[in-house]
Amino acid sequence: MCQVCWAELGAPADWNAAVATGVRLAREVYKQPRGSAGGNLHIVLDDWNLENDNIRYCMDTNEIVLPGRTIDTTLTPVERECAEHFLTMSMDERGSVLAVLDNYVGESDPEDVIFALGVHRIALVTGAHFD
Repeated sequence: MCQVCWAELGAPADWNAAVATGVRLAREVYKQPRGSAGGNLHIVLDDWNLENDNIRYCMDTNEIVLPGRTIDTTLTPVERECAEHFLTMSMDERGSVLAVLDNYVGESDPEDVIFALGVHRIALVTGAHFD
């Protein structure tokens, strides 16, 4: 969760077919074994690194070598589908997907969007932190 990241993107709250698909795919990633923190897409889904280079890094990196062990980071089929879909979306759509997942906005509920934007404007002006 990164409310500051969302606010820095301009607090996007788009809702369209691409965002709905992104939400569905990301939720499938979280349901997988080892998916509770975004799985092999952790740096994208949990850390809000939404740039193409970060998504491609996840897609292209098959292992991370640490002292004493190697971690397999090959994307599962659903992770790959999610990553490929994210690459087709705009930055605002990507931010909107994560805003729904992190419960900053509801799925297509204009009242939720208006409330969340108001809270984040207060946070930006006052420096308050709502994590």
